[in-house]
Amino acid sequence: YRTMIFIVLYNSITCLVAGISIALAQVRILREIFQRTKAKGERTRQLQESRRYHAARMIFCMVVGFLLCTIPVMILLFVVVAGEIPAKEYAAFASFLTWFNSLLNPAIYWFCNRSYR
Repeated sequence: YRTMIFIVLYNSITCLVAGISIALAQVRILREIFQRTKAKGERTRQLQESRRYHAARMIFCMVVGFLLCTIPVMILLFVVVAGEIPAKEYAAFASFLTWFNSLLNPAIYWFCNRSYR
């Protein structure tokens, strides 16, 4: 029983630390983008605001994608520990979501960034 509690706590803390780290890194990137782009002309300012918006949208999509792929894994871990579903099925689903998140990131780049295409 102690081992299961340790596994749940360890995975929860790891997920929380990873999520916070990703969010903080993305906020720092956005801050850099906003501070470096100071336009002088009206057209240049509009173009830079458009780029800022697209960068913010892409970062938001990446964070939401990470959360959508991680939160179900964490919730199901509690269900596995409670004995409601077999660990084998959980492992298959968790593995799928992990790989799906890796597939999702390039797709987000492709859809949100014209220069990436």
